[in-house]
Amino acid sequence: MAFKNKEEERAYQKAWYIANLKRERAKRAAYYHSHKEEARVYDNTHREERRKSRLEWQRAHPGYKKEYNSKYYASHREEMIASAMEWNRQHPEKVAAKSKAQHAKRKGNGGSYTAKQWLQLKKTYGRCVGCGLSEAAIIALGRTLAADHVLPIAKGGSSNIDNIQPLCHGRGGCNNKKAARHIDYRRTA
Repeated sequence: MAFKNKEEERAYQKAWYIANLKRERAKRAAYYHSHKEEARVYDNTHREERRKSRLEWQRAHPGYKKEYNSKYYASHREEMIASAMEWNRQHPEKVAAKSKAQHAKRKGNGGSYTAKQWLQLKKTYGRCVGCGLSEAAIIALGRTLAADHVLPIAKGGSSNIDNIQPLCHGRGGCNNKKAARHIDYRRTA
């Protein structure tokens, strides 16, 4: 098949690819499954080469990714917000750790802890160190077990895990009563 120019050839190839997409993907998947070891070796040997190529392209097109992301967000705003809210609902420990780290950074106090460290701290104490209620009892009261800063960030405390204690948070919770005071309930726990 002869083409008048490159644009006509690209348009034909694109149309053909779209029309035969499922078949081509099935062929590639079948080939991959019958040649897994070869594919793995190829991926490992060419990974660095692909990374360098991608970085070169990104340097040559500095505004492309930002522009693409802006357009994508504009056309998928509602789904992205819903997805982020769902992720936040499913990962409250990670959201809390990130929020506390950002707050400490804004104040210039530094420090941070991971969600894994927070979960380990909750497991160590197993309850609110202020009132002694278990996490199940706290949830039944409509509260949450929150990471509280022993020395508040407002008074120069950091967000390191050694400055964190688990306190119940919500209406009538120990975290709400403590507010921005320096009280270490861990000593009495």
